[in-house]
Amino acid sequence: RTEVTNRHFAAFVADTGHQTLAERQGSGHGFTTNGWEPIDGASWRWPQGPGDGLEAQGDHPVMQVSWDDAGAYCAWAGGRLPTEAEWEYAARGPDAHTFPWGDGFDATRLNYCDRNCFLEWADGQGDDGFVLTAPVGSFPGGASWVGAVDMAGNVWEWTTDWYDPEYYDVAPASDPRGPESGVQRVVRGGGWDDTYDFARAANRHVYAVDRPQNYLGFRCVYD
Repeated sequence: RTEVTNRHFAAFVADTGHQTLAERQGSGHGFTTNGWEPIDGASWRWPQGPGDGLEAQGDHPVMQVSWDDAGAYCAWAGGRLPTEAEWEYAARGPDAHTFPWGDGFDATRLNYCDRNCFLEWADGQGDDGFVLTAPVGSFPGGASWVGAVDMAGNVWEWTTDWYDPEYYDVAPASDPRGPESGVQRVVRGGGWDDTYDFARAANRHVYAVDRPQNYLGFRCVYD
């Protein structure tokens, strides 16, 4: 129902000793007041880097995790990452809504780049009360038809699918599972760093599996 939080991820690390890619390489990536850049010392524990003093908060979504890190957590928790099609169906439902809550944008239903955001494209009309991420479930009015929250905004979310811009020209009409191979993986949902158009439930984006970001997390699904 929610994005995986720092508290969830901490329990996984405590149980398994898992060390994330960002921790092993000593850095992550993401937006700071200087723009998008590598962030020395950034990890899930310090998503903005230890110098900013922004230690990960337990009920906020975990960030700075690679695709492999996310998959390892979901396997430990008895689940898996969703396919892109599963993610979109949970967000849009059989009526194929534009946003998880319906067809019109509503700034009170998500955490996105509004007047609190330090990026140059911030929307001065919205006010979600958060500079970066929000505690998961802070916007219950933005829940999708199945009760999944934060499927728009807060953090982008990993899916299992490799990215191929032409895949849906040839994909099965029912429950497509994504290309068999690729270089980058699809992410969905938009984040705290994005404008409202990125929060559309049909919007797709793509990231390298080995580049953790301070606006990218995940949620698990269970069969």
